[in-house]
Amino acid sequence: MTSTLEPLDTERFTGAQGPAADARGVAPVLQWVKTADLRIDPAYQRPVTKAGRRQIHKIIAAFDWSFFAPLIVAPAAGGLFVIIDGQHRATAAAALGVEEVPAQLMLIDGVRQAAAFAAVNGAVTRMSPADTFRASVAARDPAAQAIQRALDLEGVAISRQVGGHLDPASTNSVRPLITIAEAARAAGADPERRVRQALAMLMGASDGAPAGLAYFHIKGAGEALQDALVAASDPVSLRMAADGFDWPETGEDWNLSHNSVAMRTLFAARLTAYLRDRLGDLPIGKAAA
Repeated sequence: MTSTLEPLDTERFTGAQGPAADARGVAPVLQWVKTADLRIDPAYQRPVTKAGRRQIHKIIAAFDWSFFAPLIVAPAAGGLFVIIDGQHRATAAAALGVEEVPAQLMLIDGVRQAAAFAAVNGAVTRMSPADTFRASVAARDPAAQAIQRALDLEGVAISRQVGGHLDPASTNSVRPLITIAEAARAAGADPERRVRQALAMLMGASDGAPAGLAYFHIKGAGEALQDALVAASDPVSLRMAADGFDWPETGEDWNLSHNSVAMRTLFAARLTAYLRDRLGDLPIGKAAA
């Protein structure tokens, strides 16, 4: 996967005010520190929870320096270092017998350490499922690449847009696509084909669709694939069969946005019934799975 490298975009922050250069604290030092010298300050550092232990096991199982961001630490008495950020990856490295890890050394006292911990862990920009999916595709994860191939073949884009109306041939709902692929894999079916089938029926009906493919649309298409005739039909047949599907954006019985389960169930039932009726009239409607 190739992309055009882009510079940092600072134009929208022109005129933003921050602390003067001499009020920005002491610049950190980058160095390697011994894992045996790392310590946790329970005054502000979180205990390792059950979820944290699972994360540490995952880091251990797939340990790779290219995934290992430097810790953020501060010096403590006796030549030790207090971890401000990176407790999980430091624990994983120590469990593997790694003697030294890279760290960003902050020359700050305990109060500033707690403030830094809150700032680093509280101001993190969470990655959306779409962001994570794009990163997985770029990393050549086979499962993500299979979904991306299905998207490409059916002409659907994972949108980078935040808020507003999506293009009809786009979606920012990645989770239901992953669910369809995982269900196919568990059933011994081809994940790429299953995702293609779901997207094909939605794109076939897209002439009358609301802007973009929403979560309940894709989930509904996944439920439609539980029908034997629909599941046995190839993507081309499903796209043809879905043409003309009544996909109103508004209407009394579709005004269920407060109840996504009911919306999805209604959508899946109508789509399945429409496809079954139309597939029987298509010569290629029963193509082998």
